[in-house]
Amino acid sequence: MHHRLYSFLDKYNCLFNKQFGFRNAHSTNHALISITEKIRRALDNDEISCGVFLDFQKAFDTVNHDILLGKLDHYGIRGVTNDWFRSYLTNREQFTTINNNQSDSVLVTHGVPQGSVLGPLLFLVYINDLSSAVSYSMIHHFADDTNILYSDKSIKKINRQINYDLSLITQWLRANRISLNSNKTEIIIFRHKGRTIAKHLNFRISGQKIRTVEKNKYLGLYLDEHLSWNFQLNQLKSKLNRSCGLLSKLRYCQQRFIENCIFFNF
Repeated sequence: MHHRLYSFLDKYNCLFNKQFGFRNAHSTNHALISITEKIRRALDNDEISCGVFLDFQKAFDTVNHDILLGKLDHYGIRGVTNDWFRSYLTNREQFTTINNNQSDSVLVTHGVPQGSVLGPLLFLVYINDLSSAVSYSMIHHFADDTNILYSDKSIKKINRQINYDLSLITQWLRANRISLNSNKTEIIIFRHKGRTIAKHLNFRISGQKIRTVEKNKYLGLYLDEHLSWNFQLNQLKSKLNRSCGLLSKLRYCQQRFIENCIFFNF
């Protein structure tokens, strides 16, 4: 069923083209290249880019089944097939086991089945129309890891347009019953070194101010406000130094092992 559903969605280009998660020939590399290239081109044009890194709260676990089935119907999954998905999602129970102690079973009323093949694909369908909710920004997804990006030469215009799109995203989140973790949602203002920005910038979503940061770890890569990669390279250097130290210690262990083998004629 996963193969049939994915083939159908892919054949008719139903999935958002900037969704890079759980899709054939798509990866975190493609998502990162797409984002960084857009930022780089903006910097080359002497523009400022504003990147908002959204953090959804347990997005896979809060999928509303009725809304999901309605979206499947919208994309052409109707009739008996839609009924099959309704049967697949309803009357499921879950429990947990710790040290051979099993909890009571609880009926699952929300979310896609954990550990299933279909679960991630159904989530892609659920979040697929978020991109159509915004008016100005470009959206990138890797499953629920979502970034919105907008570039312009005027920081005031960026502030205005981003806030407008954030208000639209807030409406979409409410309509689709997904919660946003405002404390973990962050903004980076990408710009050339030496270019200052106003301190009174105010970005809000769901009535809460979003924190502006100098760097953010997105899909395993640190993006900084000047796209300089200095912090990412320092992190990588630190990891490599630790690895080299470990290999150096292992070298002496290996040498001693070889000497013992020679001594005992192994």
